Amino acid sequence: MENDLTQSCPLCYSTGEVLSNKIFFLCHACKGIFRSKQFFLDSAEEKSRYEKHNNDVHDKKYQQFVAPITEAVLSEYNSTHTGLDFGAGTGSAISKVLKDLEYAIELYDPFFHNHPDLLKKNTTISYAVK
Repeated sequence: MENDLTQSCPLCYSTGEVLSNKIFFLCHACKGIFRSKQFFLDSAEEKSRYEKHNNDVHDKKYQQFVAPITEAVLSEYNSTHTGLDFGAGTGSAISKVLKDLEYAIELYDPFFHNHPDLLKKNTTISYAVK
């Protein structure tokens, strides 16, 4: 049950407890930090904000910023595996780097790569970036 001091984690649905001023919560299960639902943007505001991002997938600094994720994938998987970049946004440096290395990566984003059929694929998650 949710109250002012707890909310469900949007990633794993476990209980998160207030972390800061009832604005941010910490999930006990996945350790994710998430914002209180009362501060969520509606879909139009969210898309508008994403469209302002300057996600140049060719920018080496952007690629360095996401390097912990790409390095984790490279250390655990090889190019025979397939992946889904969930929440890819307007441009994904993660996908660009992995595709350049011949990894099969599909992009999903409800605003920019809306392919809900990808979410119906039956897969096993064997690794999560911490």
